[in-house]
Amino acid sequence: MTRKKIFAGVDVGTQGVRMIWVDESGAILYAGSRDFISNEDIRIRQNPEEWWGLLDEMFMEVRGTLPSSFFNDFVLKTIGVTSTSGTVIPMGENGKVLYGAIMYSDPRSQEYGERAAKQAVKYYDGRPGFKGFNSSCGLSKMLWYLDKVNAKEREKLLRFIHASDYITGRMTGIYDVTDHSNALKSGYDLHRDCWPEYLFSELDIRPGFLSKVKPMGSKLGKLKDEHIKKWNLPEAPQVYVGLTDGCASQFSAGAVSPGEWNTTIGTTLVMKGVSEKSIYDEEGSIYCHRHPSGYWMPGGASNIGADWVNEFSAEEVRRGSELKSDLKPASAFYYPLKMKGERFPFISGDAEEFVWGEPADRGELFQAGLEGVAFIERYAYEKIEVLSGSKVKKVFSAGGGNKNKKWLNIRANILDKPVLVSEKAGGAMGAAMVGASGEVGGGLQGAVDHLLGSMEIFHPTPVMVAEYERRYQKFIRILKSKGYFNDK
Repeated sequence: MTRKKIFAGVDVGTQGVRMIWVDESGAILYAGSRDFISNEDIRIRQNPEEWWGLLDEMFMEVRGTLPSSFFNDFVLKTIGVTSTSGTVIPMGENGKVLYGAIMYSDPRSQEYGERAAKQAVKYYDGRPGFKGFNSSCGLSKMLWYLDKVNAKEREKLLRFIHASDYITGRMTGIYDVTDHSNALKSGYDLHRDCWPEYLFSELDIRPGFLSKVKPMGSKLGKLKDEHIKKWNLPEAPQVYVGLTDGCASQFSAGAVSPGEWNTTIGTTLVMKGVSEKSIYDEEGSIYCHRHPSGYWMPGGASNIGADWVNEFSAEEVRRGSELKSDLKPASAFYYPLKMKGERFPFISGDAEEFVWGEPADRGELFQAGLEGVAFIERYAYEKIEVLSGSKVKKVFSAGGGNKNKKWLNIRANILDKPVLVSEKAGGAMGAAMVGASGEVGGGLQGAVDHLLGSMEIFHPTPVMVAEYERRYQKFIRILKSKGYFNDK
């Protein structure tokens, strides 16, 4: 009897690890998560050993929850891994972590990002390519580490790897391979498919510090025997090179073919689409990843997102999330930017959180926050339409923001576009799809067709579209009055 194929997806996020096992018909056989030990340093530095320990727990758990006869009918074929973009880990010999994971949200490398950006602008000289380096980028972290660490520690450095590279490295023993999506913000030139010379001649990065780069969806190696034995697996699944969380969420939401776009609202707001040609943004707030099928994946990541939600009580969230038939916009404007500075859809080192007007209570302030994020999402899509020359007709949606139905309705009305939601969307599912793409036929689109299933659609209504149109225009005027941007 032919056994059904299973695809595992692992997502190492900012605050925890998630894993799913899904079969080729889309049925989720296991979904688990583990939170990191929270501390004030969690957005600056994390311990990758903790990531691995929690993932190891989940593999042990999933085997404990499945019947002993399970692998008579199923076979775990692939493992895909995703994690945060811009997080960098300095590594020594034999997979030794030297410092910890320097998180994408660590602001200490801002000046090094500015230095990298100046050199990138010279290198690309008006050509398409990523040059919007800031403190959230991998290259900035590398330069900061090389400058700040003492000489004795620097001598131990073998290479820099990304967060998902660490997990795939632990699984396979291969630490010197990364993918296009992770390599982009570490300086990789996707158009020429190389590490550009300015990294070595102007920024003093040694070539050996950087990994070999492969497309997303490339096979990396088989799971090591020690893990197969410990996790009680009958055979070795194929491990795929990792990918960034934004790309994984995009795939999981269904946006994998040209003309399709996705918004992921998690800790940050990430918007990505698929186009046949790369989109060039002179300002640098929009950049293009490389699609495994040869297309381009333009998009950007904002510093705004859903992390502000945690500052509201459960009751305030409940009141602010009540979805009534007579939904009305909040009376105040709230731009819930929890860290100073913005990188998308505009670049401003001065952008910061503000409340404009007087909300009736904290519940209404919460709704104003939902609207503020949606206003930024709309501005981003308007910019994308101008640069691409084509209309965004619908928006796929992923991330924790999908749990709030009111937010989805607000977004549909502010965007004036249908918003499509799959309950399966998420980074772990996207990672699983990357592995499935090599097994089910039809590439990523085939993986979506097999695994994603039906979607819930949130449609805009004419009355609310008109209400929010006025509010949106005022919100943009407020941002301009603060000097955050002057275009449009």
